[in-house]
Amino acid sequence: MRAMLDVEMKSENEDTISPVVVLGDLNDDTLSVTNELLSGQPTYRLVEKSIVGRTSDKGLYSAERLQQYRFSRHIYYTHVYKNKRESLDPILVSEEFYDHSRKRLWSFRELEVYNDHLNREAFEEQGASDHGQVRVYFDWNPMPKEIDVDD
Repeated sequence: MRAMLDVEMKSENEDTISPVVVLGDLNDDTLSVTNELLSGQPTYRLVEKSIVGRTSDKGLYSAERLQQYRFSRHIYYTHVYKNKRESLDPILVSEEFYDHSRKRLWSFRELEVYNDHLNREAFEEQGASDHGQVRVYFDWNPMPKEIDVDD
């Protein structure tokens, strides 16, 4: 899958950029080797004047991590197994969805996880799914052309 993403995401011509979203049940925790290989481990910009994270042609940014950087409370879990809360259903997005990328087209607004049904009683009584549902919001907000990102 990573090889297919590399072909789709790398473009010498910026007019042919294809924004990418990968989502689903990847059956592995967010920081697993499998998910790190799939994401390409892009760098995140944590300080305003930093040049880190301005571009990542092949990296996929985790919506979970975008939520963590935006809000101080981490409540993201989509699966419970033996009372261990895990995140197995990531949403990964290309740099066109990353606020600090010079190629940004959308800005991250927020992420919601619907996981109240994961407690044992609701699952047994209702036969609900054993995974939470993840929803992420982005706003159309292209990076202004007049911003000089090469400072």
